[in-house]
Amino acid sequence: MVKIKNFFSKFLFIFTLFISKEFNFLYYNSSDSPDFPTYFNYFRYFFQEIENTSREQGLFYYFLNSLNFYNFAELITEENFFIYVHRSIQQTNFYLYLFGVVGLYYLLKHFTFSQSSIFYTLSLLNVLPVTIAMRIVLKPEIIGFAMLPWIILCFEKFLVEKKFSYLYLAIPFTSLAISSKGSVLVMISSYIIIFYFRKIIIFKFTKVLLLSITFIIVILGIYIEDSSANEGNLINLQSGSVQGENYDFKAPKNILYKVDIYKLFTSPKKYDHSSSMVGITLLDTFGDYFDVYWDNDSSNYSLDRKVVFQIEESKSIKAPNIDFVNKKITLFDQKVPDLYLREFLGLILSIQFFIYVFLYAVKKNSYSKFIVAPFVGLSILLVHIITGYPVNNFDPAKGDTLKTLYYSFFILLSFVFLCVQILENKRFKALRIMPIVLVMIFLLGFPKENSVQSSINISNINEYSYFCNFNNTVILERQENEILSKCEKELLTPVQGFFSYAEYTNYKTAPKFPIFNILVAISTIVSSLVLLNMSYKKTY
Repeated sequence: MVKIKNFFSKFLFIFTLFISKEFNFLYYNSSDSPDFPTYFNYFRYFFQEIENTSREQGLFYYFLNSLNFYNFAELITEENFFIYVHRSIQQTNFYLYLFGVVGLYYLLKHFTFSQSSIFYTLSLLNVLPVTIAMRIVLKPEIIGFAMLPWIILCFEKFLVEKKFSYLYLAIPFTSLAISSKGSVLVMISSYIIIFYFRKIIIFKFTKVLLLSITFIIVILGIYIEDSSANEGNLINLQSGSVQGENYDFKAPKNILYKVDIYKLFTSPKKYDHSSSMVGITLLDTFGDYFDVYWDNDSSNYSLDRKVVFQIEESKSIKAPNIDFVNKKITLFDQKVPDLYLREFLGLILSIQFFIYVFLYAVKKNSYSKFIVAPFVGLSILLVHIITGYPVNNFDPAKGDTLKTLYYSFFILLSFVFLCVQILENKRFKALRIMPIVLVMIFLLGFPKENSVQSSINISNINEYSYFCNFNNTVILERQENEILSKCEKELLTPVQGFFSYAEYTNYKTAPKFPIFNILVAISTIVSSLVLLNMSYKKTY
């Protein structure tokens, strides 16, 4: 029976991992993601179109994207250039996500959770809205997610075995994470200081000093290499008031507690809650409050959504009408209200999530520091926008500096430890999580109506997928006129929504190699293998 449970939990994990990957590829254009034109400068830098990036973020994440993109050099044309950029972003993010998931798996194993609980939890993680957002955009927060579980695993093993070797193994993970972006630097550094620093400095001074010197040397190497390419560093923000006058404001202190509960439920729309931290957080944790991901009008996720629930006006009281043929439920009311079903469900899930966070945090067990992690990230953002340090970075009309994406790695850490604790001692785990998986998929914009134009567009995108034939059979719905992808090796079909790029020939040569960043990245692979080997020997 245990083997059957473990098998099904692993199968569900692999299924949700694969399906979410292909859904993201087919239904979201990553070259149309937020701030993409700004961060495309890193592609231009690595392929020597420009001498420096004029940005401040770490090179490693963007180098990985450029290197992955170079794999398609022989296939790119003026018309399909950004399709391959899109593919590169999603593949790179997927590899980083998978690295983080492996770290989470071994971190949960370290705390002796059962395999079935772990894989069911990771299955939910695969389709979690915040996870989807992190995986589809060109932003380095996913580096924070990829490295954080390994950092914590090193520290936790150190606390148990008191071996400084674990702290040395943490150096490459920590270095890549905190050098990726200024906000990630402050958040992860603050988290380590709050929960681990005091437990390290009590050890022998010479050991702590040597560890610190080693860490500083690695960070300094990355800093010099990144600063040379950027002509700036992580502290010299190129966003906020530096980028636009609309962000040259400090947030009012009442943003901490101001919330219109009635409006939160009746009008969960973009910018309606720009002055409320509570409103933005609740609407953006399980939803797309700013309409930049699956609710973006140009995203295939947002198009052709089947109306599953609808409300019709009726002067008399009627029972709901269930249409099994068209898979639709009609409710009747004397006055038809504005229906924000997906936003409402996302809001309810967010409220439930934070209620559980508070309930499990007050238990003050060994997992509490993981459960409360989102509040560390949120607190950093609040201090930033209220004080205006290092630069003003708040647009009163939008409030988008409080996007949950910016501390998504902490939300996912909290979610995983919350979910695995809830599932650990429960029976019928599969029955408990399957409805949640379906709700998550519904939030992303499914099920879909049949649309010839959308089917053609998605079919054309599918030609660029490694799993083109599988997607034809399993994911894409066959129309009466059999609109299916050709799945040929020469993938030259233009796709609507992807721009052309006349300078595509500049990308036929290999990108610049940030040598020190690459050496540290290789060190993370070595460290992870050594860490797992040490864990294996300890177990057996």
